[in-house]
Amino acid sequence: MSDSEYGVFTEEGCIEASLWSHANAEAVAELYREQAAEDDVEETYTVHEMCEEHRDAERPKGECDECEAQYND
Repeated sequence: MSDSEYGVFTEEGCIEASLWSHANAEAVAELYREQAAEDDVEETYTVHEMCEEHRDAERPKGECDECEAQYND
């Protein structure tokens, strides 16, 4: 198991987290892509490493609003 947590994201935000390998997260994202294709829905699913410090925020590492506020005041 990796020390990094990964999540699957759409433009709306995180839709699935607590994935502990990049490969696992990509596999889950692919399932979402396949379902979207079956449903004829245009949606983009991407995988990002999660912010370790603010897990509840469900934001990608490097794009966490809470980190931005905390460290850039």
